Amino acid sequence: MLNAWRWMISDDSLPVRIAIGLSIFAMLAILDLKQNRRHATRWREYAFLFLCVVFAIVYGIANDLITSRISIEYFLFGKAVAERVSAEVAANPEMHRGTLDLQAMRIGMLATWSAGLIAGAAMLVTNTLGARPRLRMRAMLWLIPVIGLTAIAFAAIGGALGSSGFFTRFSSDFAQMLARDEMRPRRFMAVFGIHLGGYVGGLVGLIASCAIIWRKRDAAG
Repeated sequence: MLNAWRWMISDDSLPVRIAIGLSIFAMLAILDLKQNRRHATRWREYAFLFLCVVFAIVYGIANDLITSRISIEYFLFGKAVAERVSAEVAANPEMHRGTLDLQAMRIGMLATWSAGLIAGAAMLVTNTLGARPRLRMRAMLWLIPVIGLTAIAFAAIGGALGSSGFFTRFSSDFAQMLARDEMRPRRFMAVFGIHLGGYVGGLVGLIASCAIIWRKRDAAG
């Protein structure tokens, strides 16, 4: 489970996430062209998707800049930053905060831009399914920060669980870290919990947002 999650947010899965993103754009464009021909107005949907991606990237960068200060070990070893920086930086991370901040920003951006795209696409698809009247894009904009706030709330819960040692029940690696007191284990697990909670919260917020869109469309119809 942990290995699958790490792969999903790693550089190795980046081509897959890009392919998914391009496929989403292509699907939306084809549907618009098929339905509206010369009167296609897909640019509004693309603008909405762009805002979703920007919001997700800002969230990811801010999240990783903050959590890298809680547990730099999580980024050095959990995210393999130590393999991408010099031995001097890895051995003295606090002396090279600028370099590590750039790495944290890079990781945050790569991990979240596709999540923003997928979330935006899910809301747009929910707004187009069926024969009910569609909501205007401006009527859905407020749902973007709702998803972000839900992610933050779940991230806080995940961080508290991680700090308490909750994840040692599911990971022998975490249990060994805590038993040996390696790499400031409670901070390490807190950051893991923040990141995991953020993804879970984002999904919960997205499901709630899609439900709101569907309900509003149903009321308008």
